Amino acid sequence: MPGPPAVRHLGATGRRAGGGRVADRDRAFCLREVGFWAWGPVLVVPLSSLTLARLRAAGLVESGPLGGGQAPWVWLTAKGARTSGQGFCAWRMRPGLVAHTAAVNEVRLHIAARAPEGLWVCERQLARELSRSQHLPDAMFCIDGQRHAIEVELTPKARARTEAIVSELSARHDVVVYFCAPPAKRQLDDLAQTGAFPNLAVRDLPTGPMA
Repeated sequence: MPGPPAVRHLGATGRRAGGGRVADRDRAFCLREVGFWAWGPVLVVPLSSLTLARLRAAGLVESGPLGGGQAPWVWLTAKGARTSGQGFCAWRMRPGLVAHTAAVNEVRLHIAARAPEGLWVCERQLARELSRSQHLPDAMFCIDGQRHAIEVELTPKARARTEAIVSELSARHDVVVYFCAPPAKRQLDDLAQTGAFPNLAVRDLPTGPMA
């Protein structure tokens, strides 16, 4: 039997950037304020404290503080994952991934504000479609018939590893877009300036309430 409306929104795999399904890593989301439009395993609904309390009382979500200074985070329980009907397993929140998860969410919101007609496809959905040997971008954004690989980089990888990832993603996508924190951006800017990857775009990491 389907759950209440807010519960049926859990577990979305992709979304129109300006409305409808919200997805990123389908893992968890951070509450900035009452009424914040949640992301990850939740469709766009105003998530009030009352709604959250009901979901928690039903055993569908857990919540708690993760990371210094962050608002509470919310994530699906195993029961919530089953109720969502999307086929994703529940994700155990790990504090070490909070910064990257938050950064990916900021990128999604940034893109949604500028191209609401596009379609954001989360990493976990992409993992269903790619082989284990293929590199998974943090997301894919589809717009105007083009597929944009989205990568969010907080710290630089080894140069050879970064080049290999950009090369692979360039072969499979029309555009490869890196949103980078300053340490990683220097490396990606240098790589873009070589001219070896003409479809590589490097952008500053957008800042928002979670930054």
